[in-house]
Amino acid sequence: MAKGELPTAKERRDMLAQDSPALGETGRALATAGRWGEALECLDAAGDQEGLASAAAAAAESGDLFLYRRAKQLLGQDLAPRDLASLAEAAEMAGKLSHATAARKILHQEES
Repeated sequence: MAKGELPTAKERRDMLAQDSPALGETGRALATAGRWGEALECLDAAGDQEGLASAAAAAAESGDLFLYRRAKQLLGQDLAPRDLASLAEAAEMAGKLSHATAARKILHQEES
């Protein structure tokens, strides 16, 4: 993999199998490129808590409930009501109505 390029699927699998020290950097590069599934996999394998927290925050800001839940799960943290509320608003503004509805449903269940 050339410097500045994102890894191919095979290169990423090899990095994961070898527990490469470059996993955190690769995860952050994948996140920047919007390749969140691969990014979370690399960040988790690297134990990059800061990178995972950044992913969770980015997901909340963009209204992506699926990504937010996965990042929080990898961090071993519960869903934060404040984040869910802002996520629901962001999702609604972005036209992600199913994400907004699901986030509000989770919030409502936690209040009960």
